[in-house]
Amino acid sequence: MKIEKWINYISNRKTKTFWIALLLMFSAALLMRPSSTCLTTSSTPKAIVDLELAFDQQEALRIKEVWSANDCSNSLALSSNGLEAAMVNIVLDFPFLVAYTIFLIVLIVLTRSKDLLKDSMTVFLIYAAFLAGLLDVIENILMIFFLRMNQIPSYTFAVAASLKFGIILLLIIAIIWRLVRLMIPSKG
Repeated sequence: MKIEKWINYISNRKTKTFWIALLLMFSAALLMRPSSTCLTTSSTPKAIVDLELAFDQQEALRIKEVWSANDCSNSLALSSNGLEAAMVNIVLDFPFLVAYTIFLIVLIVLTRSKDLLKDSMTVFLIYAAFLAGLLDVIENILMIFFLRMNQIPSYTFAVAASLKFGIILLLIIAIIWRLVRLMIPSKG
């Protein structure tokens, strides 16, 4: 199975895969930064996250209206207003979601137990990381439709975003837990 090959590849190249995955994620995040600055307003202090978690349709439409009226003075944002910046930000989120998924997988593998009986948990967590990435793809596609035409209910992408954020939070907790367990010497 391919997942076992990835686990072995990462396990055999721990330092290299960690730094490459971290660099990919950091680079993808930096690419998103200019468009994100155009989305931060007094009404949307969390930028694109305000739209991602807008369960209420009227709130989502209000955010869209705020961004439409918001001039974007950042030339690196590749947009003239906040609404265009949101589209650019969403498109740039696709490489970022691939990068953070890879980074999470690397961290999951690097914090796995040496006990082969617990390896099924590593595979489960890797699938969870893939699921978070897939939910992010769905969320992005739905937000693009929403920004282009108002016919998509905002709760559809808000549910996907909430599930994605929840899974990522659980993965981070699991990675920290696994890291702490690796640091504590076992008795025996």
